[in-house]
Amino acid sequence: MLFFDPRLSASEIISCNTCRNLGTGGVDPGPTSVGHVWKVGLRRAPTVYNAVFNVAPFWDGRAADLKAQATGPVQASAEMSATPNHVLDSLNSMASYVALVKNAFPNDARPVTFENYEGNRG
Repeated sequence: MLFFDPRLSASEIISCNTCRNLGTGGVDPGPTSVGHVWKVGLRRAPTVYNAVFNVAPFWDGRAADLKAQATGPVQASAEMSATPNHVLDSLNSMASYVALVKNAFPNDARPVTFENYEGNRG
């Protein structure tokens, strides 16, 4: 659900699926990805299909694994340009998300955290 939700971006019109569209092989079909306020990125978003098997989630290898990668695009100014507070405010404003996160993290007193958000995307 988070992958498709544009409300997590600063503009609230871009989702992870915008640049990693599952309808186009989980990858941006253009030479580079376009993000927040039509900023053109330096690279094309890599596919999300079978991403768990990638040696490094970013083309340049800057993230160790998918969890480390998860908060990059949502915060990058040329991608979704959101802050952790924006993401948390968005998640907390939707009762269905709060309930789902509570179910995913039943032992956490306050389960809607940016750390839990990053561990649940990919």
